[in-house]
Parts: sequence; C-alpha cells; structure tokens
Amino acid sequence: MSKSLELTKFVTNVLNTYSDDNISLIDNYIRRNLVRTIDRLIADRERSVKLKEESEIVIKNFCENFAYLSCTKSYFYLRGDEWEHIIVDQVYDKWCCFLKELFIDKEKEDNGIQIYSGRRSLFRIVKKTIRSINILDKTPGSLLIRKTRRVFKHIGLKDNELTYLFSFLGSCIYGIDYVFKDYLHIWHGYKIADIFNLLRGLIGSNPYFKNIRHNIPINFDYSAICCIHFPHQPHSRRLFLQGVSTLPMETRMVFTYAFREYSSNIFPCGSLVGFTDAVNVLDEYLSKSCKSSVSDFVYVSEFYEDFRDYLYQKGIPRSLLSTKEFKTHLCKILDKVDNDICFVKVAFVTKHAIFNRFCSECYNNSELLKLDENIHNDIYKKYIDWVSNVRDEVVIEHYRIDNFIATRKEIKDFLHYSFNSNKKNSKILITT
Repeated sequence: MSKSLELTKFVTNVLNTYSDDNISLIDNYIRRNLVRTIDRLIADRERSVKLKEESEIVIKNFCENFAYLSCTKSYFYLRGDEWEHIIVDQVYDKWCCFLKELFIDKEKEDNGIQIYSGRRSLFRIVKKTIRSINILDKTPGSLLIRKTRRVFKHIGLKDNELTYLFSFLGSCIYGIDYVFKDYLHIWHGYKIADIFNLLRGLIGSNPYFKNIRHNIPINFDYSAICCIHFPHQPHSRRLFLQGVSTLPMETRMVFTYAFREYSSNIFPCGSLVGFTDAVNVLDEYLSKSCKSSVSDFVYVSEFYEDFRDYLYQKGIPRSLLSTKEFKTHLCKILDKVDNDICFVKVAFVTKHAIFNRFCSECYNNSELLKLDENIHNDIYKKYIDWVSNVRDEVVIEHYRIDNFIATRKEIKDFLHYSFNSNKKNSKILITT
C-alpha cells in the first residue's frame, strides 16, 4: 500500500470519530490552513537538511587541520607543515574564529547565522570528529623528521638501519606484524637493555619486543635475519639519552610514517646481508687475515680474539662461533695447526711478532743463532725489562704493548718451535 493511501485511510478513520458538526469545523480549518502548514513544514525540513549538510561541510573543513592522539588524549593542530600540541580550549577558540570568518563571508545567509549561534552545541561534534582523526596516520613535518633522525643518529646506526628501526617501531605502534613476521630480529650491542627501555618509553610496552633475540640460532637462514648492532659509543649514547627526553609526544608519527612508506623496501637489512651462514662469515675473515703462504707462529686464541674483533667491526654478534667451532673450521682450512698453535702469516699483530721485535732490538744476528730453547728463563727476564722500557712509547694498532706481552710459557713455545727441527716451519719463528 502506498503512503498516500495509508494517509487517506488514517485521516478517514480519524474523521469518523467526530460528529457531523465537528466535521464541518475541521473542514473549514483544513481548507484555510492545511496547504500553508504543509508548505511551511516542507520548507522547514529542507532548511534543516541544508543546515545539517552545510554544518557537516563546515566541520569537515575545520577539522582537516586537526588530529588526536588517543593514548595521551592530546589534540594537535597543523601549522604550516608542522603539528603542534594544543589544549581543547585552544581548539574551541580556533573554532569560534573560523566561524566568525565564515559568518562575515555569509552575513546575508540564515544558515551562517544559525551555525555561528549554535557553535557550542556543534563543538561537541567537532571534538568527536577530531578524536576520530588519528595523528599517527598523518605525515609528520620535515622539522620533526630531521629532529628525530638527528637524535637517533647518536645511537650509532647506519641510515638504512635507522629506517628499519623506525619502521619496526611503527609496526609495533600499529600492532601489525605481517611485514616482520617472516624475519628473525637480532639486536645486540652495549647495554642493549637500556635501548629497549628507552624505546618502550617512546612507544609504550609492546609484545613485539619479546620476539627480539640477541644471538643467532644455529643453522638459521641468514637471508631471513635482520641483525642490528648498537655499538659501544659512550659519548654518543649519552647524547642519545639526552636527546630522547627532548622528543615530543608526536614523534610516534615519524615511526608510523616510516612503516607506511618504507617497510616493504627495507629488507634485507643489517650486518648479515651477503652472508649465508657462520662458516661463510669465517671464510671472509680468513681471506682478509691470512696474507700469504709464508708461515708464522699464531696461537688459536689470538686468532679467535682477532676474529671476535672482526665480528664487532662488522656488527655481528661475537658469539657467532665458539672457540671449539672456530678451531674445528680452522683445522679444515689450514694444514699447519699443531695443538693450539697455527703456522700461517696473518694481517694482525701477534705476541710472536712483538717477541721478534724484541729479538731484533736486543740481539744481533750472531747472538740469535746462538740462542737455545733451554735458556728461556733468561730471555724472559730480559724480555720483561725491554717491555717495561718501551711500554709508554710503543702503541700498536691503537693498543698499548701490554696487550701483546707474552707469558713465560709462550716464550718457551717460541724458542721450542724455533730450534726444534722436528717441528713444522721452525726456521722462520725467529727472524735472523
């Protein structure tokens, strides 16, 4: 049944409840007022709809420059291309100023007057609209981006690693893991727990941090690892700690923006890019450390410590290989390994090299030829005296000579392997 038929039936039923005398009175009233009343009703409805539509447009235009951060219940206003924190009273003041300017432009229009007069009631809608606009979905200003990156530069990361870090933090804020779930995240370095606490302070407690590991699992695919090293730089770390405290609450925008813009393009990332496994890392190290086929005397422990320094410089966890694993692979590569002693020419400074320097300064060639492994005690005493005299003046690769002082046993080994003809390459252990 159509609306008109329903209305006709309703009116008929109502009129049937009245007497004929009253019907005559109703008839006269309807004939005089019905059309005018209906026209006014329709006009009022049209004006109301138009006023509502225009109010929505005005509110939408006003709210374009505002945003809200729900976790801190903070309002933000876009001034130029930078977002600034404001209180709700400031929002209302800006709302009134906005409507005044609009009212001046539309002073002859009834809707403009009504919107301005109803500014207080409309402000409830304004606040609700602004609270639906998440500032984390907005683009941060260039000054905020530069300030944030300048502070985080002190943490010691490269540009691509910093972008990764921002993207990771952005994913934590959004609660999204579809980009990162296929990668193992290795974060390591000096006082890494302090870094975690600072980042939690910036974005809040987050379950994703529990998935970050500090060591590389055995037999894990290195192409699916993001290994980030936070180096030991005390001065820079202090600057970072100080700088973080100056960052505004809207800094989170930088992280969410990085996640939206760069998360799909940052992989692979980190210090393990280009390596397939731990052996591959060791092979690269040996290719740079072993200089020639000419043999020299090196302890496995010295080799291992230099390897750990290499890992640190590369930003790889020093626990990559244990001493046992290192020695096992070393024996496969080098054909001259006797117990814990290697016979190979290396690129780093060894204790034996310092001992050779001592020999060259304290003995002439003829005296060297007369040396015997059985006089190691006398040589050791003379060696210690020599070290004491040159300690303050000899610096080797930024380390004091104290780092390379040989023990009594080690000097005995040097002499033993130098003068025992049954040992491999004995003739080259002391330079004559």
